[in-house]
Amino acid sequence: MAATSQFALHADNSHPSDLTTDGSTIWVTDAEADQVFVYDTAGTLRGRWRLDPANSHASGITLNPAGGTDLWVVDRQDLLVYHYATGRTQTSGSLTATGTFALAAGQGRLSSLGGWCRHSPGRRLF
Repeated sequence: MAATSQFALHADNSHPSDLTTDGSTIWVTDAEADQVFVYDTAGTLRGRWRLDPANSHASGITLNPAGGTDLWVVDRQDLLVYHYATGRTQTSGSLTATGTFALAAGQGRLSSLGGWCRHSPGRRLF
């Protein structure tokens, strides 16, 4: 499958680690800036916000495909998934995680949530 469009990321978004989209907005985590960059599908930067200080090794991001304002960001160092209850509406400032949960035993160093998010074996988070 070939890409149908592309755009350049903001210069400060120089270490992208993952992305997720709802079809109209794209959220991109940056592994060095510890921020989430928010773009529209044309590539226009709509804003950016800083992750919880404990979430300093962001490597994956996902959202609830059924809607809502939640975003989840995985940290490859502490192996926790950070929940940001209003992450989809944030375009500036910083957020403190609403909560966290540990990755399941054996998950290892997960580098992307890729739409996957399980709170415990057999029980979907969303």
